[in-house]
Amino acid sequence: MKEFNVTKKQFILFIITMFIIAGSMAFFFNPEDNVKTGQTADLAYLIVTGIITFYLCRIGLVTIAIAVAYCASILFCFYYFFISPIEAPIVLLSYLLPAILWQKKKIGVWGLLFFGIVLILFSWKVFGRPAVPVLLFPVFHLVAMRISTRVFSRYSKETVNINAFLSQRQRERRFKNLGLTDDWWFKIKPEIDVMPKKILEFWGELLDIQQRRHQGTESVLDRNLLKLQNSEMMAGALTAIKKRDQGFDTTEFIKRIDKVFWKIQNAWYSQHLDQIQHIVSDALFEQFKRQIDEQKAAGIKFKYNNMNIYNTRIAQVNTDKNYDSIHVFVRASSADALYDLETGEELAKNEDRRKFCEYWTFVRRPSAKTLKKPGLLEGNCPNCGAPVEIGQATVCKVCESFIRSGSYDWVLAKITQACEWEYYESSLLKGWNQMVKQDPNFNVQQIEDRGAVIFWMQRLAERKKDSRPLRRFATEALCSKYFTRSGGSALPPNGFIENINLGSVKLQGFKISKYWDRIFVLVVWSGVPVFLNEDGIPVSNKGMNQVRRDVLVLMRRHGVETNLNTTLTSAHCPNCGAPLDSTYSIECKYCCTILNEGSKGWILERITSEFDSEYMMILKSKAEAKEQLSDNENPEMRSARDVITVAAQLLIADGKTQAEELDLLEKVATSHGMPQEEINSIIYSLQNGKIYIPAPANSRESWNLLQSAAKMALCDNELSDAEEKSLYNLAQHIGYSHADVKRAIKMEVKRRHAAGEDIDPKLLM
Repeated sequence: MKEFNVTKKQFILFIITMFIIAGSMAFFFNPEDNVKTGQTADLAYLIVTGIITFYLCRIGLVTIAIAVAYCASILFCFYYFFISPIEAPIVLLSYLLPAILWQKKKIGVWGLLFFGIVLILFSWKVFGRPAVPVLLFPVFHLVAMRISTRVFSRYSKETVNINAFLSQRQRERRFKNLGLTDDWWFKIKPEIDVMPKKILEFWGELLDIQQRRHQGTESVLDRNLLKLQNSEMMAGALTAIKKRDQGFDTTEFIKRIDKVFWKIQNAWYSQHLDQIQHIVSDALFEQFKRQIDEQKAAGIKFKYNNMNIYNTRIAQVNTDKNYDSIHVFVRASSADALYDLETGEELAKNEDRRKFCEYWTFVRRPSAKTLKKPGLLEGNCPNCGAPVEIGQATVCKVCESFIRSGSYDWVLAKITQACEWEYYESSLLKGWNQMVKQDPNFNVQQIEDRGAVIFWMQRLAERKKDSRPLRRFATEALCSKYFTRSGGSALPPNGFIENINLGSVKLQGFKISKYWDRIFVLVVWSGVPVFLNEDGIPVSNKGMNQVRRDVLVLMRRHGVETNLNTTLTSAHCPNCGAPLDSTYSIECKYCCTILNEGSKGWILERITSEFDSEYMMILKSKAEAKEQLSDNENPEMRSARDVITVAAQLLIADGKTQAEELDLLEKVATSHGMPQEEINSIIYSLQNGKIYIPAPANSRESWNLLQSAAKMALCDNELSDAEEKSLYNLAQHIGYSHADVKRAIKMEVKRRHAAGEDIDPKLLM
């Protein structure tokens, strides 16, 4: 929807017009002269408004119909005050409660209908005007929306609409440049600007019952989908860890993770990230830092209320010669509130707790042992036990050990939303063996950390309109043309992206040569584009969250080996581990290492897309290699976002996608905690050519996609006719028949039954 931007003059003109029309109506239809005349006037007004609204809806002008209904209600409110200046405010206040309860979802449609009938009867018996509650309802709803504004604030996924209730800092920056003064208009304009959008979003959600179901705050990840790793594989991995570390205990490990959870929450909500820098990877710290910087720039701050942890358990365990990785599933909830950072004013809040599901990945070197004393997660050097100072992130000042290397204790490497969660065996990539032969310490954890840090430096460069934050991590050639059409910036120089979510960073392939080695890293992310005018003021906020899939091509001089001490400290010097100063110098001020010439670590050479011919060749060789593997050798599992995106891409390819064909996608999204807006942004990005996922390269990939879709369709142990039809449509696009769909469904049902999971008996027949 185009941003609504009304001027002070237009608003005053609107009020004066309403005043004149309402005064004229009161003059001709004054119920004090005849109560029956007033009843007839109310009823006629209601019928005319209803006919106009219904007609506009029938011809597809739903937006205009909603605008007519609300404007008509506002006009009637003016009229009511003219004819009954004492009665009107009393009625408005007494009738407002049901609207607030409905807006806050304390009562449903039937509850609202019951209240409505009671109010109509009350108004009829007491005031002799039964149509008043119906005519005033849109006005009630406007006030209720203002009172019950919700806020979405989870640091790793959800965002807040900062246009709804601007902070003091936002108002000063926005209106001072526009030449406005701090008067009544200064305070109400932001709410007037955003109100049409909020109304349309609400009614769009309400009228689409399926959509409303998917957007509910109680959307919770189906627990059956959490068993990503079979029990034998997990038991084998845990046994391997316990053989090397007899002190390791899963129960005690989870207890430590619960404490880390609260440390992370308290640091993020208080905006004091230095308290946790020593326990998280540089990639995760940069993600938090960018989010906090965005909040501070907007003058806002979040606070959590009634936050609870429902479930914390190990979901997957992976081991190799360089690192042990434990992926912990965390299911929790919180009712968040939004505050003005300067005045302390509450701008918005959630009445109900929103549930969220995430995977927290902890890594440690295989040589590490469980400590019998407080370690890194408790705030002590895991080597010598000295307390870690605030802001101390890499090297212990007492024993000079690399505290975040994983050599002594677990480090939180990343936090992944449930819908983004995936697992792939990087050692099965073509070129992996060749790479580890020349670099035995090469590991995917370091690549993911490096790729994520580079990603956040890109976004920082775009926000500052300055490529210098990227210079330490990219070639001079790329930085010099970054803001050009062929450079790599996500937006033109007059814009930036806010509410950024980094979904995943995934190593996809290698290109090894005599002088330079290159790796291809896929970065999946999303954000809301914002464009600025010449004065630096936002002039257009499209409001649509856009999904992007960028391919980062990183290069390093041939023969360079990975330093395991700096695996998770990509934002620090790769040679000595020292923090990089704020001058954006490409030389470390401690050891004088040149940071962007590829002799110490991977640097960004170019940014491309999945259309890139060289990248597509990498994917082709990857698919050919996987084709030769058995199912047990290829445990790759795609994220729910990937499955939804591929399926949506196939379903809309012919331009004839029906609404019912999206039912399966919505169900998959709901089961993984993905809101309806995410599906909309995926489809929008696909339709506008913003993203492209190569179609399954062979029969194996096609069958895996169909199996994944069948598994997700059965996430709630039910399979409706519409969902089965959606599976048939998807199968047709990738060359499979109805019989193949039946086979995929039967295989998933048998798997669930054999694993002892709950399953609808009808599906077993």
